Amino acid sequence: VGEIYTLVNGFGGNGAKQYLGDHLRKEVKVELDKVKDDLSDANIYNALNRAFHTCNKNWLISPERLDNQDDALSGASACVALM
Repeated sequence: VGEIYTLVNGFGGNGAKQYLGDHLRKEVKVELDKVKDDLSDANIYNALNRAFHTCNKNWLISPERLDNQDDALSGASACVALM
């Protein structure tokens, strides 16, 4: 995988969108590096799945969310493109 692109859309505030925009690409890279010797479709799928779950889990306990009531209920969706 050469390049990783993310597109993030937020709703209910900017917190989740900002958090995902700041962290998703990095988490995808970490997970893809774990399977870099076998980039099968299944391994890529599982790496992306782990990256999204890690970002979701970390957002829910992040100080950015917990300390800002306006962002506490915000959410986001994202798309990842690998080139």
